[in-house]
Amino acid sequence: MFIILDAGPLGDLVNPFDNPKTRAIRSWMRTHLANGVRFLLPEIADYEVRRSEILNVLNCPYGPSESAAALYLLDQLKATITYEPLTTPTMLLAAKLWAEKRKGTEKGDPERHPKLDADIILTAQAIQKSRDRDQVIIATRNLRDFLFSPTPTVTAQEWHLI
Repeated sequence: MFIILDAGPLGDLVNPFDNPKTRAIRSWMRTHLANGVRFLLPEIADYEVRRSEILNVLNCPYGPSESAAALYLLDQLKATITYEPLTTPTMLLAAKLWAEKRKGTEKGDPERHPKLDADIILTAQAIQKSRDRDQVIIATRNLRDFLFSPTPTVTAQEWHLI
């Protein structure tokens, strides 16, 4: 089984502050790793978290910030668990999934969800990784972001329910 991290849980994992939320998600991850679960850090989630933290560093006029520490922790995590880079087949599948979700919807249609891009790419990465053989669970903080029909091998769950 693989757990692929969405940007929300990934951001919580690399948050340098010691608080109940960061302790809970780190404990959750350690428990799964100890049980042989494999974690994937998808390039698209790395991008989402990294761009936000870099912007925070650039906007901090007083020198190094917690975002600089978060970037360090993101790099450490990237070196520790499997990094899943974007590939052409993944992007082609993401384009197909995106179009299927948009089919038949007009601008302003309540079924037309504006927040599809990164989550569709992450979903395509999960589908590609599963190859219809391996169980892949997308760990997220918000299931509404994952607007796909689960496959027999790919599902999305709130991270704390996995």
